[in-house]
Amino acid sequence: MIASSFGKLKDYGPEDIKNVKKKDVAKSLITLVAMNNILMSRIVAEKQQIKNILWIGTHIDSVELMKMSEYSMGVVSGGTRSLMFSTYHSYLPSLGLLLATRQ
Repeated sequence: MIASSFGKLKDYGPEDIKNVKKKDVAKSLITLVAMNNILMSRIVAEKQQIKNILWIGTHIDSVELMKMSEYSMGVVSGGTRSLMFSTYHSYLPSLGLLLATRQ
């Protein structure tokens, strides 16, 4: 999946590169980062024996990215892990930081 995001660029010449849209490169980079996060989350979840993984933060504000990530987690984990997103995913990291500094 990741290789297909950038694989054809190696065959492009200088004129072909000019025709590549910035939004397509950006989407490929976002997919690359998301897949790396999914793989790392799966590894940690398996090591810690966690079945349900909750992602929080503002990096996941795209519904399309959320759906792709949920589906990909099911595929890479063989259906043994599920990925979830909180309704208040951009607020929770700040709350966690506040609680961590009060201890």
